[in-house]
Amino acid sequence: MKGKILLISFLLSLYGGLMAQDTKSSDTTDDNSRVSIKLYNESLQQCDDGHYSEALSMVNKAVSFNPDLIQAVYNRGCIFLKLNRPDRAIRDFSTVISKDKDSKAYVGRGTAYFMKEDYLKANEEFSSAIAIDQTFAEAYYLRANVQIKQGQDQEALMNFDKAISFKQDYAPAYNDRGLLKMNMQDYSGALSDLIKATTLDPSMAFAFNNLGKAHENTGDKEAALEDYTAAIKVDVKFADALNNRGRLKYEMGDFEGAVKDYTRATNLNSSFAYAYNNRGNAKYMMGDFSGAIEDFSTAISINPDYGEAYLNRGNTKEMRRDVAGACRDWNKAASFGVVAAENYATNQCGK
Repeated sequence: MKGKILLISFLLSLYGGLMAQDTKSSDTTDDNSRVSIKLYNESLQQCDDGHYSEALSMVNKAVSFNPDLIQAVYNRGCIFLKLNRPDRAIRDFSTVISKDKDSKAYVGRGTAYFMKEDYLKANEEFSSAIAIDQTFAEAYYLRANVQIKQGQDQEALMNFDKAISFKQDYAPAYNDRGLLKMNMQDYSGALSDLIKATTLDPSMAFAFNNLGKAHENTGDKEAALEDYTAAIKVDVKFADALNNRGRLKYEMGDFEGAVKDYTRATNLNSSFAYAYNNRGNAKYMMGDFSGAIEDFSTAISINPDYGEAYLNRGNTKEMRRDVAGACRDWNKAASFGVVAAENYATNQCGK
């Protein structure tokens, strides 16, 4: 969702501040219009500062003073997107569209439908925006994301291509196209796009994280390690990147370093079952079986269907000569389709 968050910020930026003479209600701006413009401009500042609830309060007042201030209605729709209230956003964008067939409002309404996971309607809205403005890069970008959700990868790839052709410095589009290419096993193409994304916008931590995955797919673990470190440098609270770097350190035999990264990840996200499981594996390799069992148990408490965690806990219990406990865990893992656990249960538990 990172790209979509950036998109909402972009939508908010499309209408800037207003001067009194910018209103179209009359040649001489009345008091209500002056007040509404003042409140509207103040709401923009609140948005810039990330204070969306305060911005909503101000823009509501602006609209109450002048319901015809279409910029305020549009921006209120964007603020509702920021506040994860897509239904209210749809109402505001629909009001804008009823008065002005604005491509930006169609993109806003499409984004709201995307948030509601109504991909059919979202696709229609983005297509309407493109019909009005065939160079609207953000509309192509979002339509591509919808098509990925609909399983239309080739169509999505073409739309990313379109978005980039109209906006050649569009970092989120390079990132998302890179991810799509990686899923399509075009690893060289993915690397090219993700390197471009991080070059265009070095502040996109998630793009560095994705680049790390791409480098792993090509077997370049050292480059991947650098990418995950770059992601963490940009965002020290990026739990997923910490987990990925920890996993890579584990694969490279740095178990102590892996434990440190997993611990940072779980401190940031106490419900990160995968990180607990991974830390358990690292502790197992260090001979800390009690600590490993504790981590596997935590992972299972977060995700009771986590078959791999049951398998790993069973293996650790076996190391502590708790065969009965190991068999219980292996049988549980086998019930989730973990093949290795089925083999252990058959060969060592008589089942």
